Amino acid sequence: MELVKGQNTPIDATLAWQLKVTALGWELGVVLGGEEGFVSLGTEPGIALSDDALFINISDIDSKINTIVLYALQSFSSSVAVDCCLVSSQTGITFAVCKSGVIDMALQAIELVHIYKIKGQWKIKSYFQGYSGGELDLFSSRAISPRSKSPLGQGHTAVTTLACSLNWRPSSTQAFSTSRAYIDSRSLSISTLNLSCLYVLKNGQRGVIHGGGDGKNQGSDHGVPFAQIANDYDTGRCSLVFNTKYSHKMYRYVVCAEMTEGSRCWRDVGAKLEFTNGTTAMIQGIDSPLHTPIYVYALLEVVDGSLQVKIIDQYFTNYQEIAAVSGFSNG
Repeated sequence: MELVKGQNTPIDATLAWQLKVTALGWELGVVLGGEEGFVSLGTEPGIALSDDALFINISDIDSKINTIVLYALQSFSSSVAVDCCLVSSQTGITFAVCKSGVIDMALQAIELVHIYKIKGQWKIKSYFQGYSGGELDLFSSRAISPRSKSPLGQGHTAVTTLACSLNWRPSSTQAFSTSRAYIDSRSLSISTLNLSCLYVLKNGQRGVIHGGGDGKNQGSDHGVPFAQIANDYDTGRCSLVFNTKYSHKMYRYVVCAEMTEGSRCWRDVGAKLEFTNGTTAMIQGIDSPLHTPIYVYALLEVVDGSLQVKIIDQYFTNYQEIAAVSGFSNG
């Protein structure tokens, strides 16, 4: 049976179920509801979440729980549709299918499916309602305190010193034909690289800062967006520094590097990006043999003083393309 958005149907509470999810690029999460309100899923008996499925054994669930909400968080290159399929764990037979249709990519979090108890009967409901403010908005709507964060490599760490620097070397006319650059053949070909950053703050304000141009769009240390870019083209270095004293106002940042005229490709200039968080530093080589002008390093997300880093490591042609796949299209 396929449930349209908003439709529900009863399910057998004596059976074990798998809610399988096809959601490329989306991160799954669960919140649980009861008489005392909603909480984020912990180690609850009868409920388990994997990367692509929610496992439910209703007979093992605490009797105080009456609602299970499966949601998804958008990341880079997320699919524009999500399909959920409720399958019997014993027989493998599909009982219900819930499809999102085309998703508005401005929505950063979506409640996919509700499994709930009403008048003694458990039901599944196709929901698919979203939040442009992501998980923060979702949690706020249900009066849930944000989840505690644990340091897991690319995962969550405390926000202390936070900065990026881009280093490169000049590219000379001996390296390639200047007829392919935006300068004449009599000039020394000098590569110009910049850092840039798309941002959205907790209050919903969003925009982009960029290291090039007249300096008017290079951001601010003590004002919006609490990050500033500085260039030193003579030494081939560009820096992006975040003021973590304002982490309570910060939310989401997409860190990019941009190549302008004067270079054949990223590999030609030996570009390297160094990312520093506290005492930890990581160096990423940008070595594409193509002249795809914008490199996206990572998505940074600050929640309750904790930082989540999602490494992207992809190349794009323009910022509209980046905004579309990262949910910044309304900026």
